[in-house]
Amino acid sequence: MPEMVPGAMGAPGRGGQQVRVGWILVATCGSALLVSANTSVVTAAIPQIGLALNASQTSLQWVGDAYSLVLAGLLLPCGALVDRFGRKRGLVLGTMIMLVSLLWSGVSGSAGELIASRALAGVGAALMFPGTLATITNVVPADRRGRAVGMWAASFAFGGAVGTMLSGVTIEFFWWGSAFLPTAVLVAGCLILILVAVPETRDPEHSNLDPLGALLSCLAVGAFVLAMTEAPVHGWTSGVTLGGAAVGVVAAFDFLLWQSTNPRPLLNLRLFRNRAFSTGLAAISINFFAGFGWFFLTFQYETYVLGYGPIKAALGLMAGGATVVPASAMSTTVAARFGRRATITVGLAITAGAAVVQAAVGHYSAFLPIGIGFFLMGMGVGLANGPPTEAVIEALPAADHGVASALNDTAREFGAAMGIAILGSAFNAGYRSGIRHLASGLPASVAAAVRSSPAAGLNAVRRHLTGGSGIGVVHTGVIAGWVAALITTAVIAALGSILVFVRFPSHARDQAAES
Repeated sequence: MPEMVPGAMGAPGRGGQQVRVGWILVATCGSALLVSANTSVVTAAIPQIGLALNASQTSLQWVGDAYSLVLAGLLLPCGALVDRFGRKRGLVLGTMIMLVSLLWSGVSGSAGELIASRALAGVGAALMFPGTLATITNVVPADRRGRAVGMWAASFAFGGAVGTMLSGVTIEFFWWGSAFLPTAVLVAGCLILILVAVPETRDPEHSNLDPLGALLSCLAVGAFVLAMTEAPVHGWTSGVTLGGAAVGVVAAFDFLLWQSTNPRPLLNLRLFRNRAFSTGLAAISINFFAGFGWFFLTFQYETYVLGYGPIKAALGLMAGGATVVPASAMSTTVAARFGRRATITVGLAITAGAAVVQAAVGHYSAFLPIGIGFFLMGMGVGLANGPPTEAVIEALPAADHGVASALNDTAREFGAAMGIAILGSAFNAGYRSGIRHLASGLPASVAAAVRSSPAAGLNAVRRHLTGGSGIGVVHTGVIAGWVAALITTAVIAALGSILVFVRFPSHARDQAAES
């Protein structure tokens, strides 16, 4: 059984227990919110970073993707580490690393340095994240656990909007590096709360430290994301793309082979025989693929095409946040009434429909048509947020909740990283296709900058051209790229909805029978 500090929750049934659990939820949900906020904290600053550091679109993708990539790759080994040595210790150490990385990001002098600081933030988040949900499932009483998981899911969903809004407000008045400072202040406050309120829990008997498995999993994820990020730049049949994909396939195969033969594997592959568990993980990845990929690219659309400043662009995204938070918070309650399969299926279907709506009105310069898609997207992502997490946790006994939490978190971050990479690649391909003929009418130096990225193109047009014709070329390319990414989102979300409908158990007793 998991170890916990004696008396951490107080006496059963007393008001003191509720107060203590309340503060634990504030600390753990706050930590989850900050992990999510760090995923989106660069969103508002991406256009300014591109202009200030003269970064290519590929570099900007890595600025947005480095954090999620490192976090996704390290979650499983870090989950085993904190299970063995203490989840509170993981929260404290991870929060300290994240604080340092945010301060470093704010003073970075090049795109490469910024990418490195974002990767360090991913290390900190990987130590933090598994302990949040594992602490909740081990500390919160069973009759309140479903609601607590819903709060955790809502906090993670709300974190994306928080990170964007805070960074958007600060860079409206200060330099782009100030985008990281408000989140750093919140991280410092959360560290104090963790030290005061969170009890130490650990499960050393069931934690498996598997260095080779960890290395292979990191290599597989990194190689796949590298291949898909570089494909629009070097070509889908280039050596970089095919080589990265090949390394990813080999590493993934070796990882699965090692896990199947290792007596104490990092990941027990037999868990995936449980349909609720495996389909729940797939639904989580698809949901965050759509949500964070859309989030990353939409801010650029608002900035480059609609001409919004950071605050206005962040407020525009809040149309989605206005629905994703309450939908996430209520998702477990809705699932209890109508079933998890129905709730997740409908949520992913709404997300697919929202992407189609936004693609259809992408050529409008007014916000209202676009905002309808934002509203629907938030509702769909929110409904599909909490129920699969509940299913993943409940599919395993309490002794394995640390593993379940790490896998749940890995699915979220892997989905977010792949969403930014794949949808970013679709955007790049669409952008290059949209400007292919139009850019030839521009001066050679300006055309080269326009082909490099929207940020570099706008910078060159404003320096060397008058009359706005060059800006129109960039706008056309951004719209083409955005529509390509939205169509990709709609297809993936629709396929995910079908997958959940077909494979997810329709009743709780079916899930229990498979456990």
